[in-house]
Amino acid sequence: AGTHRRDWSKEEKAWIAQESFERGITVVEVAERHGVPIRRLSKWRKQLRRGELVVPQRPEAENPFAAIAVEATVPAVHVGAVSVEARGVTVRLDGDVSTARISAIASALRGIR
Repeated sequence: AGTHRRDWSKEEKAWIAQESFERGITVVEVAERHGVPIRRLSKWRKQLRRGELVVPQRPEAENPFAAIAVEATVPAVHVGAVSVEARGVTVRLDGDVSTARISAIASALRGIR
C-alpha cells in the first residue's frame, strides 16, 4: 500500500510542532491529528527549539472562534459541559474536561478550512 506524502508550509510545521509542546497532549496525539509521521514531527520539534522554525502570529481577522462557554455542573473538581464552536463545527464535551483537551480541540478546529 502506498502512502500519501504531503508538503506542509513552514508556518504549518511550526504551528503543529508548537501544539505538540502543550501540556496534557502527547506527541503521538498531535501527529495522528495532523497526519504527520512521528519522526517528521520530532524533526520539526527540534527545528522549533533551535529557532529554525518560527511560529508566526495569526492575524486577528483570521481568528475563527467564538467564546468558549463552560457550564459547571459539579462543584470544584469537574469542569462540567464545554462547547467549542468554530467554522460551522460544534464540539460538545461532557464530564471532567481538562483545559489541555479544550486547547487541543481548539487547535484542531483552527485547521479546518
